Amino acid sequence: VGNTTGGFWGAVCATLGVITPSFVIILLIAVFLRRFMDKKPVRAMLDGVKPCIIGIISITALRLFLSAMFPPSESYGVYVDWRAVVLILLIGAIRSSWKAFKATTISPILTILIAAGLGVAVYAV
Repeated sequence: VGNTTGGFWGAVCATLGVITPSFVIILLIAVFLRRFMDKKPVRAMLDGVKPCIIGIISITALRLFLSAMFPPSESYGVYVDWRAVVLILLIGAIRSSWKAFKATTISPILTILIAAGLGVAVYAV
């Protein structure tokens, strides 16, 4: 919507408008929870929530993966977005080679930034 109504800067403002409230809320929760991390009930609650979070993130990743690989097409045939396939393979190769050469895993934030840059480079052409 931001891109349609305001171009590039409209897209930036719309993205910040969507991301900022969640970021601030999570930041406040993290500051609040840090004070209580040594309490046994808080640790138990967080340990119980972990499987739910893993499940939510996994199903979201699977849905994004499938929608990128098989976008809706006008015909009834199966359409595979080969650019998405190449991007996923390239990002996997970057993560694997990073771990092989640096002996540590790459930051998820850095992975997202690399994927965003590659996505812009591939899809903006």
